[in-house]
Amino acid sequence: MKNKIFHTILFDEYTSVGTRKIMSFKRTSDFNFSINYGNLNENVLKDFGPTDIAVAKVTGLSDITKKHNDNGIEQPKVKVTLQLSDSGIVSVIDAVATFEHQTISDKIRTFFGVNNNKSDEALKEVPFSDESASSDNASQLVSGENNTQTNVTEQIQKKIESIPLNLEVEYLGITPMGFNEKDAAIRRLRTMDETDHRRRAREEVRNNLESFVYNLQDFLSDQIVIKVSTDKQRKELATKSSETSEWLYEEGEDAPIESLLTRLNGLRLLEKPIVYRRDEHTRRPEAVNAIQSAINSTREFVEKIKVNTTVERYHTDEELDKLLNVCNKAEKWLDEKLTEQNKIEPYVDPVLTTAEIERMLREIEREFLIVATKRPPKRKATPSATNDSESTNNVNNTDSDQKSTTTQVVKESPPTHEEL
Repeated sequence: MKNKIFHTILFDEYTSVGTRKIMSFKRTSDFNFSINYGNLNENVLKDFGPTDIAVAKVTGLSDITKKHNDNGIEQPKVKVTLQLSDSGIVSVIDAVATFEHQTISDKIRTFFGVNNNKSDEALKEVPFSDESASSDNASQLVSGENNTQTNVTEQIQKKIESIPLNLEVEYLGITPMGFNEKDAAIRRLRTMDETDHRRRAREEVRNNLESFVYNLQDFLSDQIVIKVSTDKQRKELATKSSETSEWLYEEGEDAPIESLLTRLNGLRLLEKPIVYRRDEHTRRPEAVNAIQSAINSTREFVEKIKVNTTVERYHTDEELDKLLNVCNKAEKWLDEKLTEQNKIEPYVDPVLTTAEIERMLREIEREFLIVATKRPPKRKATPSATNDSESTNNVNNTDSDQKSTTTQVVKESPPTHEEL
C-alpha cells in the first residue's frame, strides 16, 4: 500500500521572523518529513535555485511505543518544533512524544463502552506560535464530538508523559550555524568592533589635532593673547604649530594614535599658560567689582541696624562687629593684591586670581547670612497686667455671688398673712 503524502504551509510570506510552530504527528514508528519552498511563481523559479531546505528523520519512536504497548495507554502523539530565525532560516528544533495514561476507573469505563469516540488521525498538523494559529473546522469537529458525552469525559483525568525523541536533520540548502561556528563568528564580530573602535578613536584624535592647529592662527592674532604673552612664547607656539601642520598631511596620514596624541598634548602644553593668563585678565575686573559691591552693601546693612537704638533691635554689637571685621579684612587683602597686580606685566602669572576673590567673597556671604537670618526673640507677657486682670475677675465673681445670694434670700422669705 502506498503511503499518503500530506502537505501543509508552515511559514507564509507574511510570517514574522523569530516565529516558532509545532507540527503534530500521530505515529507509532519512526518516520521522516521534508521541508521545502512551495507555491513559488514561475518567474521566481528560474533564478531561485534548489527548493529543498531539509529532510528530518525522527527515530526512537518505535522502541518507545513497544514499551508502552498497553490497553491503558493511547496512541502516542509526536510534536516537532520548527523555527523561522531572525535571519529568515528555517530550522528543526526538537521532537517529543507524548503518552496519555488512563486510571483504573477510565479502564472500567472503556470496558463498558464509555470512551471518547475519537476518530483516528493519520496525520494532524497543528501550527502554533505567537500568532496561535488553529483550524476552525478542526475545532468545530472536536466540539461536535464532545457534545454527546460531555459529562463522562469531564470526569476522566489523564496523566501525560513526554519523552524526547532522536532527531536527525540533513539541511539541503542554507545550513544553520553550529555552536563552534557561532562562537567563531562572535569572535570575528568582536575583533571587527575593536578595530572600528580604534579607527574611530584615531580619526577623532586626528580631527582634534587638525582643528587645534587651524584655531591657533586666530588665537595668536588675538589682541588680549598678544598682551598676556611674550614674543618668544608666541613664536615658539607658532613654529610648533607649523611643523605639526606639515607633519599631519605627510607622515601623519598613517601615523598611529599615540603619535597624534603626543603632538596634540605638546601644543596644548604650550598654549595652556597663555590661556590661563588671558582668562584671568578678562574675568578679574568683574570679580573685583563683585567683592567690592558685597563689602559696601554689607557695611550699609550693619549701619542701618546700629542706628536703631529701640527695644526692637535684637542684633548684638559683637555679631555686627564680627561681620564688619570680615569686610575690613577682605578689603585690606584686596587692596594689597591689587597693588601687587598693578606692578607686574600682563604676560606674567597673576598674583590676584579670580579663584581667591571668589573664596573671599564666599566668606563675606557666609557671615552676612548668619546675621541676616537671625530671628527675633519671642516676647513674654508682663506679670502686672496678669495680676490686675486676675484681681478684676475675682472682684466681679464676688459681686455676682453676693447678688445671687441676695436674690435667693428674698425669694425664700415666708409669705405675709394679710387677714391677720
